Amino acid sequence: MQWCLEPTQSLLSGAFGCERSSSSHDGLKIDPNPTSGQVRVQIPVDAKARQIRVFSLSGQQVLQQTIQDASEIALDLKGLPAGEYWVMVGRYRGRVSRIDK
Repeated sequence: MQWCLEPTQSLLSGAFGCERSSSSHDGLKIDPNPTSGQVRVQIPVDAKARQIRVFSLSGQQVLQQTIQDASEIALDLKGLPAGEYWVMVGRYRGRVSRIDK
């Protein structure tokens, strides 16, 4: 068992028990990125999670939304401060930048 060691994953290793495996699960597609508000997140077909969660880089959950059998979900980040965030759907994750316009 090998724990995540890359700097961008150090937060995830402690907060989420992230383990590196032979296949990467970083595959969430988030568009547009960076964003000043709403993004579209493509949900992988094999994602079994029914929640999409957004975390600050310090590990604090800042947003959670239920997924209703969709392959794509709109996520409104407008209420969050500018910065970097992790978007999590089950074992899949992606990073998004929230900017002010």
